[in-house]
Amino acid sequence: MGLNEKYFSTRFAKETGSTFGNYLTEIRMRKAKELLNKTDLKMYEISEQIGYNNVEHFTRMFKKLYEVSPTLYRNTK
Repeated sequence: MGLNEKYFSTRFAKETGSTFGNYLTEIRMRKAKELLNKTDLKMYEISEQIGYNNVEHFTRMFKKLYEVSPTLYRNTK
């Protein structure tokens, strides 16, 4: 994009009210919820599809955002 990282991060936060990292996590987790609802993919497959190489990290991030594990979320839908 031709922007240095600090400038981009500052500008992004100013324009959106959120850090780029938080924004990206929210997009990934929305996609994870969709995959949990509409597919029978295993957790590691969902994790990989949304950009996490580590399923434990994916699970922690999902639980932090939604206060429920991805497995429990899937089982209650």
